[in-house]
Amino acid sequence: MKKNFVYVAMLLIALLYFTKVNSAEIKKYAIEELLNPSKIGEDDFTKYDISTKILNNEFKLYEIGDLLICYYERKIKDIIVEKDHLNFQFNKESSELINKKISWRDDIKEDLLPQTKITQEEINKIALKEEKEDAEVLWSKLYIISPNSDIHRLSEATNDPCWVVWLRTKGVQKIKIYNAVSGQFLSYGIAPPATGFTFSGPWYSGPCSGSWDNWYLNAKYWFEQFGYPTVASMWPSRIEIQRQVENSDSKLFYEVAHGNSDTFASGCVDDQSFEFTYAYDIRNWISHSLKKSFIFLGSCEGMCYTGSNTFSYEFRKGSYEETVSIGYCGMSTQHCDSCWYVTIDWQNALFNYMKQKNTIKYSFDRASADYPSCIDPPACIRFAGDENYTLPVKEYMLLKKLTPHIEINWYPPTTSNIYYKLSLNDELQVLFNGVIPTVNHINALIDNNNYYYIFEPTSM
Repeated sequence: MKKNFVYVAMLLIALLYFTKVNSAEIKKYAIEELLNPSKIGEDDFTKYDISTKILNNEFKLYEIGDLLICYYERKIKDIIVEKDHLNFQFNKESSELINKKISWRDDIKEDLLPQTKITQEEINKIALKEEKEDAEVLWSKLYIISPNSDIHRLSEATNDPCWVVWLRTKGVQKIKIYNAVSGQFLSYGIAPPATGFTFSGPWYSGPCSGSWDNWYLNAKYWFEQFGYPTVASMWPSRIEIQRQVENSDSKLFYEVAHGNSDTFASGCVDDQSFEFTYAYDIRNWISHSLKKSFIFLGSCEGMCYTGSNTFSYEFRKGSYEETVSIGYCGMSTQHCDSCWYVTIDWQNALFNYMKQKNTIKYSFDRASADYPSCIDPPACIRFAGDENYTLPVKEYMLLKKLTPHIEINWYPPTTSNIYYKLSLNDELQVLFNGVIPTVNHINALIDNNNYYYIFEPTSM
């Protein structure tokens, strides 16, 4: 028995070594063979000077699911051009080009960029000097800020290089943006959370302020696109979270807040201090309810661990069947800053693929293929749960009454139930049962004083 064990172990080591060697050889071969004019087209190959980028080893190669992704993040010397990238996606077996995603600002040219006059050392000192509390610079980088940036919000767009400085003050991260030519302070950025229900906790305490609105409201939008009426809350109390966790009709859960794998700062007490929710709270609250179908843990360390007494585990009740958790790990580190800048784009891609009734794992892989900086080892966004699970997408429409009219562009052409509720927190009640919606039914809604209406085909 012992000899057999040693033999198996040695064979396993040999196989692992062989796999790594072959993988490295395939990847080196793939970069040179995939990125050529016959596969990606002469126009793109020439316009983006692909041969020089390959020669300088500027492309990264990722293997995600059944895809090989060749990805380049645009830089001009040491300056990152935010949101500019080349992304070529190939079938792993046939090497056929499946998809390409190119974002490139033609108005940004190296010979037209003004010279950077403020050094990194100088800007770090300036950023620290302006802080009232004890602070430290975590890192700083040069960017050309995208006019469509989700993180770097400027009141007036500029093509000048900018210093983006990450600091930690009172244990909370902060982003400051300066013009690298003039040294002028331009704006604060939105830092990531550090250490159907969506919510955002507060950015700061003492007093509480800020929330990640674009993230959790984006999730609310998509949850309702999936057909799940959703409550969205800023700084929810523990009681509010408990109510949603205990509600078996609430299948989807999304949080973006300071925290880790077993703790997040969801609310605020007396407008001054964080109110925390713990993984053991979820275990207690969900004990007499159903596991959640989909959980997104948007705390910086939310998905670093997925075992017992973590949010991932407790929301799934330890199951790997028909339940999935996705979330961040290390999002407040320098390694993940390039991922943080595209998290809303990544999230939109994930939910869009899910809306097309793909499995959540397939959707996760495709979103990661579109934005591979988020799975650059160690991955900044991670997956746990049932890899074969597809979230049921309900083909019904949620309407909000705009007194005294209802705006509607579509309703199901099939036999449907029509429900109503006075608010999103109320239970659904039947208004019409088993009808084919017509203009008369729409007029009935207009004459009715209820606020929300749902059409649900009876075949669902």
